[in-house]
Parts: sequence; structure tokens; C-alpha cells
Amino acid sequence: MQIAERTQRILRNIAWLLLERGGIVLSSLLISALLARNLGVENFGKFQYALAVFNTFLAATYICGAEVVVPALVGASNDRKHAILKSAFALRLFSACVAFSLLLFFAFGTSLSDTRALLITLGLMLFLKEPAGVVIALLQSETNNKAASIIQLFASGAKLLVVFGLFLFGIGTLSTYAIPWLIESLIVATGLYLLYRKRAPNHTESIKIGDAIALLKIGAPFWLGLIMMNVFQKMDRLLLEHLSTPSELGLYSAAIQVTENINLIASILVISIAPSFIYSETSHSTVRARTLRLTLAMLAVGAITALTLALCSELIISILYGNSFLEATPLLRACAGISILFFIDASLNTYLVKFKLGSKVIKKWAIALVAALGIGLAVIPQFGSAGALLGLGSGYTIGILYALSIVLRHDASSVSAPPRAHK
Repeated sequence: MQIAERTQRILRNIAWLLLERGGIVLSSLLISALLARNLGVENFGKFQYALAVFNTFLAATYICGAEVVVPALVGASNDRKHAILKSAFALRLFSACVAFSLLLFFAFGTSLSDTRALLITLGLMLFLKEPAGVVIALLQSETNNKAASIIQLFASGAKLLVVFGLFLFGIGTLSTYAIPWLIESLIVATGLYLLYRKRAPNHTESIKIGDAIALLKIGAPFWLGLIMMNVFQKMDRLLLEHLSTPSELGLYSAAIQVTENINLIASILVISIAPSFIYSETSHSTVRARTLRLTLAMLAVGAITALTLALCSELIISILYGNSFLEATPLLRACAGISILFFIDASLNTYLVKFKLGSKVIKKWAIALVAALGIGLAVIPQFGSAGALLGLGSGYTIGILYALSIVLRHDASSVSAPPRAHK
């Protein structure tokens, strides 16, 4: 009976997450289409470059990510949950202040005169996204993302409406298009705050230094790994901006934007399945077997998704971006193939999280980043987008092989209870 109830809960949560992500993917693709048609190939590339830079600094706010908070919340008492959440919020808010300071330094210290205002406006989201996201971690630990999904869907719809309004009025100023992103983050942060206050109206405990230190110790290795992962995933556009032409960057950004939205399906599945399927287990052999089973399942889902994208690539490009972006069609096919690696990596990462192998996470993304950077610097000047894809695919492949070797060779006779913050 418990197994049946757990399965039903997982399936309901997956359904809500898929609905949420489906809405986000649809709105994101529509927004990209409006941006591309209004800004043109080169300015579209500049906007996507600014987003890539912002997301790189956003990684600095992952200091106490879901990989640490969710397992700590699983099975904790109600009071412990709120104590952990407040400590995680404080850590994330502090890291957001540091990240915004670094972003300002970057914006004024580089030659980004045409994207400086855009980048700074986007940077304000650093104070909203991850700090408020601790509430999402609470819902994930309970395998119940319905409320957060509704909030996110509403915010995505509002963002789409604002972008559509800018499109109708023919506004083509780059910095103006940061406003819809900021509005979306404000709506989500406000909604999550109200949701938390409704669930915990009487919890007024102060932040406990012991909890914060415990979460920081557990989360720091994963944090460094996430920073490297984020830089690795954005390295292609950062290099193209400086080593290729604006047109090449715009076409590449159009293609990779499609697959990045689709790749979120992998994150949804892992986020929804892992707490009950892997994190709650106490047998090492069971965790290993389930990780491998999850990896095979994700490989199948990724392959089907990639094949569908590849077959429909020309149609997708023409419908979304118009004829001026048709040269991005072969790039989308290649990106679709690489997206399979993302699905595999997302599933293998659950094993590293379960065992708190933060140092392994750092090593994995370090070698992936070095590979992508080395290959990109060597071949992008001559081959452009093809070189960026080669670096991205090589980095993912090396990282996956390293993670798989850990899953198969890691020695542990038992698994401790899900990691908790210090009491």
C-alpha cells in the first residue's frame, strides 16, 4: 500500500512539474521567437550572451542548493525544516549580494557598453531567484510541487504578455527586454513568500549559526561544482562572443535555446523521482541499482526527445525564428544529439548527491570545463559554432564517463540517512 501511495505521489508531482515545465518551455520559446523577430540575428545573440553572463553569476548563489537542502529536509521534523530553510535563505541571500557586486564589477570593467544596462537589470534577479527558492526545496522534499508550479506558470504568462507588448510597440532597445525577466522573478518570489507564510505563520525562530555552518560545509563542494557546471554550460556562448562573429553567435543561440528548454524535462524527472526513489534509501546496492535504472530510463527519454527535435528542426526554426534564422537548422540537429548527454548526466548526479560526494562533483565539472574551454579556444576561431558544439559535447562525455566510474566503483557498505543540518 505504501509503495502504491508513493508511486501515486511521485506521478502526481511529475504531472504538475511537467505541466509547469511545459508552460515554461512554451512561453520561453514564444518569447525567444518574439525577441528574434524584433531584435534580429545579431542583437538576439547579444541578448542571449547577456543572459549567459547573468546565469554564470547566478551560479554563485547556489551556495546551498537543492542538492543539499532537499535531502536535509526529507524526514526532518516540522520545526527542523523551518530552521534549515531560514539558514539556507540567509546563505543564499548573502551569496546573492556577493554575486551582484561581482556582476557590477564585470559590467563596468569590460567593453559591454551596449549590454551593460541589460546585464545590470538582469542582475537584480540575483536577490530574488535562489533566496526565494528555498520554499521550492521544501515542496520538493515533500514530493509536492503543485503550489510552486501554479505560481511559476502565472509568472511565465505575465512575462510572455509583457514581451508581447514590447513586440507590438516595436521596442527594440536591449535593456528594455530585461524588465519582463525581472517582473517574472518578482512574481515568483512574492508568491513563494506568501505560500511560506501561510504554511508557517507561527515560526519566528532566529537563524541558527550551527545550521548555517553545517549546511555550508555540506553544500560548499556542491556549490563549487555547480559554479563550474554553469560556467561549462555557458562557455560556448561566452567564447563565441569573443572568438566568432555576432551573426554566428545569434544563430547558435537560437539553436541552443531550443534544446536548453527541452533539457529541463530531465531536471523535472530527476527532481521529482530522486527524493523517494534514491535519497530515502539506506541500502548502498539498492541506491546503485536504482541510479543505473534511472540512467537507462533517462537515456531512452533523451534519445526519443532528441530524435523528435532532429526530425522537426527545420520546421521548428522557421516557425519560431523566421527565415532569417534558417541557417541555425543544422546547429539545432547537433544540439539535439548533445542533449541526450544532459539527460544521462542528470540521472548519474543523483548518486553523487546521495553520498554527498561534493569533491567528486567538483572534479567532474572541472574536467568537463577544462575540456570544453581547451577545445573551444582551439577550434572556435576556425570552425565557429561547430567548434563550440564539439567542446560542449566533449565536456559532457568526459564528465559522464567520470561520474559513471564513480557509480560503479564507489565503495560503501551502507548509506546514512538523508543528510541533515546540525541540530
